[in-house]
Amino acid sequence: MPWLDWHNIKASAAVEHFPTLPELPWDSFGPRLVDILVATYNRLDREWPAKWHAYPNAQVLMEGTARTVSNTYHTIRILSSDKPQPPIMREDALSVGPLSRTILDSLFMVIFVFHDLPARAAWYWKSGWRSLWEGVQRYIAAHGSDPAFSEWIALQTQWLDITAARYGLTVAEIANPKLIRPWWPHPGGMLKDKSTSPDRLALMRFLNDWYYGGLSSESHLSLSGLVTRSAPLIPGHDPDELEWRMDKQRSDNFLVATFVALAFASEIEIECRFGSSDRLKYVWTVLAGYAKGAKTLYDKWYSPRL
Repeated sequence: MPWLDWHNIKASAAVEHFPTLPELPWDSFGPRLVDILVATYNRLDREWPAKWHAYPNAQVLMEGTARTVSNTYHTIRILSSDKPQPPIMREDALSVGPLSRTILDSLFMVIFVFHDLPARAAWYWKSGWRSLWEGVQRYIAAHGSDPAFSEWIALQTQWLDITAARYGLTVAEIANPKLIRPWWPHPGGMLKDKSTSPDRLALMRFLNDWYYGGLSSESHLSLSGLVTRSAPLIPGHDPDELEWRMDKQRSDNFLVATFVALAFASEIEIECRFGSSDRLKYVWTVLAGYAKGAKTLYDKWYSPRL
């Protein structure tokens, strides 16, 4: 979406001034993509590759993430409907960008973790455990003498004690959780990890350059994100133009969500080889014939590897 000054949107004489938006061929690929996302988490649950059976925490990480991606994409589909049912409104599609970013975060994680699944899955769980431990310590420091918090603190402390070994902490790390470092990285940190293979870094850089910045701005409401999400909501302008911009943003956001969800399922298939390559190639091919963004992703990153 172009930059807009929503206080000075130039009213157009007629809606014909705006290009006709092509109709997304959902029936030709959508149900297949939904089935692929469901099959992805089911196979991670039931067909976890034998070479990684010694790493059940890694399986939980991948399955849980895949289930969340599928659920998030389902939510995006509902918000992106061209004929939403109350209480969903057309304007709710403007909230899809931040949801798409969560799928993109998951895509980064999969690319990053599979560089060294045993070590990086362990890193994920240990770092997460330390973060939860530090949260409890803040509660103890602030409310430890307050009886109203005593039961909650006791339950949280008990949970940390129970899960420490399950998450792979050593005796020394249990005694001093501050030994657990470094912190688990966000996508920007993943891009700086020079131990990651060059091909994975290249893919993450591509995703960062073309998708992450824009979706992050919509999440944080930096200027570009605020304009993107609020311009179609500002009243007092040409209603045909605002309607077109709403539809354009809805279409763009849904396509990005579809690209990254499909890329996520593709990465799982590439690493685990569950037998879904042909189904994924079909969906990629349909989307590549419709949208340049899908064609670029598929031709450069997924066609050679699926």
